Amino acid sequence: MLTSYSSKLVVLLLAVMLFASCRSKSNQRAIKEEDLDKVMQEEAANAPKTKSSLLTADDLMQLSECKDAACVQFFMKDKSDDFFYTKKGEYTSMNRGMITDTAANDYLMPFSTVYFASEPQSTWRIAHTLHKKELSDELMNEFVQKGFAVKDSFRYYATEAKCYRYTSPQHPGVLLYYSPTYRPWYLKGLYMKPKWLNYVFEIHFE
Repeated sequence: MLTSYSSKLVVLLLAVMLFASCRSKSNQRAIKEEDLDKVMQEEAANAPKTKSSLLTADDLMQLSECKDAACVQFFMKDKSDDFFYTKKGEYTSMNRGMITDTAANDYLMPFSTVYFASEPQSTWRIAHTLHKKELSDELMNEFVQKGFAVKDSFRYYATEAKCYRYTSPQHPGVLLYYSPTYRPWYLKGLYMKPKWLNYVFEIHFE
């Protein structure tokens, strides 16, 4: 038979064990699981965004509706996480990497650019130029998913190279110009003396 002191000791030990079980990691985990969705949403919102190396097909079609520099600058302001304004008429990708030229030399440069006509009396033009084949394939695949297919080809004066013209029944009146070239933009910025193959995407409207 327990003494009064022993009884009090047992009760105290039981109380401590009960308190510890309430504070156990498994119980804390159970409480956290009730708010798991909320926690995951908060973590996703606070996670650093991965910078994109190129515009999307939708972005390029929307941007190409601009008819002046002010419109382009307003549109690209929302892309400031991915592109920065380097000089008049030129935006470059925040993402940079090594590009190999025709002489097998490596250069550290932006993976893509967005150019628009800025010279006085120049013909209006907006071009998105990618510097890696993998990025070109990625963007072209987006256009293919939107129903774009080759309609014809011609020599494009702006790139001094063969250009492929794409159309899509899903986007009537929209023309995609795709031109692999060493002269994506005449004597401008990165392209003063290009020595690597570039992939130029432009949207025109019928």
